[in-house]
Amino acid sequence: MAEQQESAPPSVTEETTEIPVAIEEVAASTAAEEVPPPAEEAVAVEVVAEVAAVADEKVVEVPAVVEVEAPAAEPVPEEKPAEPVVEEIVVVEVPAPVEPIVEAPAPVEEVVEAPAPVEEVVEAPAPVEEVVEVPAPVEAVVEAPAPVEVIVVESPAPAVTLVEAVQAAATPLKYADLGREVNDLISKDFQNMKKLKLTTTSAATGFQSTTEGGLHSHSGDVLASQDLKYTGKGWSLSSKLDTGSLVSTTFTAPLMKGLSIDLNSTYSLVDGTNSMKLKTSFARCGLLHSTLDVDLSASPIVDFTCAVAHSGFYAGYQTSLESTAKKFIGHNVSAGYKNDKFIFHGAVENASKLIGSVCYRVQKGLTAGAHVAYTRGGSTPTVTLAGEYDVDAYTSVKVKADTNKLLGFSYTTQIRPSIGLTVSCMSGGGNKFGVSLDFQA
Repeated sequence: MAEQQESAPPSVTEETTEIPVAIEEVAASTAAEEVPPPAEEAVAVEVVAEVAAVADEKVVEVPAVVEVEAPAAEPVPEEKPAEPVVEEIVVVEVPAPVEPIVEAPAPVEEVVEAPAPVEEVVEAPAPVEEVVEVPAPVEAVVEAPAPVEVIVVESPAPAVTLVEAVQAAATPLKYADLGREVNDLISKDFQNMKKLKLTTTSAATGFQSTTEGGLHSHSGDVLASQDLKYTGKGWSLSSKLDTGSLVSTTFTAPLMKGLSIDLNSTYSLVDGTNSMKLKTSFARCGLLHSTLDVDLSASPIVDFTCAVAHSGFYAGYQTSLESTAKKFIGHNVSAGYKNDKFIFHGAVENASKLIGSVCYRVQKGLTAGAHVAYTRGGSTPTVTLAGEYDVDAYTSVKVKADTNKLLGFSYTTQIRPSIGLTVSCMSGGGNKFGVSLDFQA
């Protein structure tokens, strides 16, 4: 409001200046039409002055423009003397100015896209290693009391008898298993037949069923067998039937600690012949493992083996006695040494065939072996080299080659925990291919 009051005077002055000009123009026009007498002219001048004074007062009070209508001069009749005419001045009261109410427009929200935040990479200062000096430990000097001599009377250790030492030693293998590691490395998993094997075991009932069948790649013969076994408390009974119409039954039971017997009988469904064999095994002490097998036929044959071992060294002997002729028909001797890395094995069969083999574990999962066989009167010895590599815990690869130009390859894996697969092939003297699937449940 103060600003309006300060700006009002210039406009009032301008309007005030315009009003006398208008009045003069009206007066001039009236004078041009008719010249009033001098008395009337003086009265008109006074009226105009009063009107101007009143207009000035009103203009000062009201900042708005005041419009004053100048009355036209009426002609005075000639008959009557002119009387001063007092014109009524109509003052129009100008209403107070009304402040216009202007509705403020709705605020326009300006959407300002915020700039993408700039990631400031601040390099962390290198950590300052504070070196704290540890004070040197103060050695407390404690005076030790005078040592007290304690005389301990050591009781003599109980003497270990030979029997206890023998029993503490590991039981050696039987004669047929001496040097088995090298034989498995060279011969196992190399086959020339397509084979399928299914084994089902029930721990609750103790029954085990094994069905096996195969086709020879070279000869085309088909072989199959069905084996059913029941295991009781320390004893077992099994029965097997094969495609040769041969039924075999085996009963195994322990007689005493370290002594067990096997009774095996066979019966042919074709010609009705049968046979029976009694096998005994004694391996109570840790130095000796012996077997005695008796063929209970019309001409009994007694087979005896004995194997001893101590500190990694072992030796064995095997012989057969024909009871009818009362003579020995075979003498075989073997010896060797065995530890965690090396296995040396040598054997002599019937004083005519010499066998030597060595097996070396190069590292975990890698094994190499060699086997040499020489027959007296033969031309050259047969040398076989073999190796096995374990790819992982379930897969292994084996290769072998000999001086007879026989090359063999074997791949064994476990497809699933209960399914095993073996693929082998051999070249030399005719290519041979074998596949074996082993199912266990």
